[in-house]
Amino acid sequence: MDKKITYAFKAFNSCGLGATLVRITEILYFFNRVGTKMYMLGDTDKWLLAPDQNNRSWSYYFKNILPTDTNEDYPFINDYHFKMKDQNGIEGKFKELSILLKKIYKPRDNIQEKVNNKLADFGYLTNDNFVAVHIRRSDKVAGECKEGNLIHLEKYLDAVNMYARSNPKVEYLYVATDTDEIINEIKTGNYESYLTIIYDSKETRRDGYCHKLHQGEITDPNDIEDEVITFMKNMELMIRAKQIIGARMSFFFVAAELLRNSFGINLGDNLVYPVKFYTKSFRQTFIINLEHRYDKRKYMESQISRTKQWGMDINGGVQQAPSSAIPNGINPIFIKGVNGHSKDLLLTHKFKVIEGFDAGNALTGPEIGCSLSHLSIWKKIVRDTELGLYQYDDHFLILEDDILFLDNFKYVHDYLAEIDTFDLVFLNRQHTIFGEEKQVSTHLKTVGYSWGAYSYVLTYNGAKKLLKGDFKNKLIQVDIFMPIMNGCPVHSGHEKFYDTTDPLKAYFVDPFVIVPKSNHTAESDIRKSVPFHD
Repeated sequence: MDKKITYAFKAFNSCGLGATLVRITEILYFFNRVGTKMYMLGDTDKWLLAPDQNNRSWSYYFKNILPTDTNEDYPFINDYHFKMKDQNGIEGKFKELSILLKKIYKPRDNIQEKVNNKLADFGYLTNDNFVAVHIRRSDKVAGECKEGNLIHLEKYLDAVNMYARSNPKVEYLYVATDTDEIINEIKTGNYESYLTIIYDSKETRRDGYCHKLHQGEITDPNDIEDEVITFMKNMELMIRAKQIIGARMSFFFVAAELLRNSFGINLGDNLVYPVKFYTKSFRQTFIINLEHRYDKRKYMESQISRTKQWGMDINGGVQQAPSSAIPNGINPIFIKGVNGHSKDLLLTHKFKVIEGFDAGNALTGPEIGCSLSHLSIWKKIVRDTELGLYQYDDHFLILEDDILFLDNFKYVHDYLAEIDTFDLVFLNRQHTIFGEEKQVSTHLKTVGYSWGAYSYVLTYNGAKKLLKGDFKNKLIQVDIFMPIMNGCPVHSGHEKFYDTTDPLKAYFVDPFVIVPKSNHTAESDIRKSVPFHD
């Protein structure tokens, strides 16, 4: 007989509906995973707000998703800060959690009708013409940030404007908020918005309404029901939007991501959650730098400092990253690049160039050095992972020393999290006419044949597949080799020399988050070189 674990929604009386939904989803996932059934202890009539509220029951709003049992002798979970016994197994299970929450979040027909009545005022909003931003009163400040994890209002609008510039069909910005203070600041502040800002005036007119509900100042069941219906209306618009912007400090935003089954643009950290299934940080960053080019090393150190000003660590994602990320203060590894200007040094590497290879110009010494430098990183990733120094699902950022971080680099972890798995993601590329591209998520596309290997994210599996090509004995330019291993046709026809039976799962970020520094062709050591002859 299955062991019964009872669970009452009393556990979340002090929380909003967003927290209730997310916590239930997490716990349901855990119980399903360990093969234990979970039962609802009757139908608790106080599940949403303060324990002394005259609130309506869960089943009043939602269709039942759990069997009920009135036996209170079963173990009872009532700790709001419920901790999973095995958190590691849930990481990366976003799709499973999304499926679970979609089963849970099923309003009753009469409740859905009331939600639809509120949505009627926003019928002109379609999946393609608006984005939605969720801003709680406690998540932002208009001026300097004070205590806690408050986010500048400007930061929300910067993210919206950046998204709007690359998505010209978007016309509107829907603001979901619990206070008209936010709307007034947007109206009166010196904020530039590319989009027409819209909001629910009936909702924001009641400043701090949901906070008063929590504090027990409003007890009328009809008022409480209206707050729940408003929540559902905002959730429907978040689901409908082309993209959402918010902070994972809010369970409402997390629930919206799960119900959309896609990541939004996250401006906050994930620390309030006991389960680490969101963005994954870079385990290590490698920067290729010729030993004598100290000027370029200093330049890259200044670039890394820029990312830390955004609240990032080049190795650890947001500075307050989950414990699985590398701690702050660990500097990237500068890889000593192979100096292709030294013929004698190159010959010590005992490489072989494909006979007759010519990609428009004969392979130069610095191009050989560049290819060998990238190869050394791929070997290091595979070797150190198999030695247990890295995890098999870690992400590695690989950079050349003449790149520039764009402001949207701060969102790169969220962009990468839009797909479950990958081998390689280019953070910039130079497009060619070869190879087809396909949009796979909001910010990621499949990659055709392209030039440039100066910024990409690689996994162990990706490095393993690259090494399968026996690159050292079939050397060509690295940015031609990588598309070949992705299964892309190239104009040289040299793909026949490589084993591509298991091609890379390769994508690129669009819009780019990294660009070459200034004129890449003019500044690159590679482009100033003559063909190599042994």
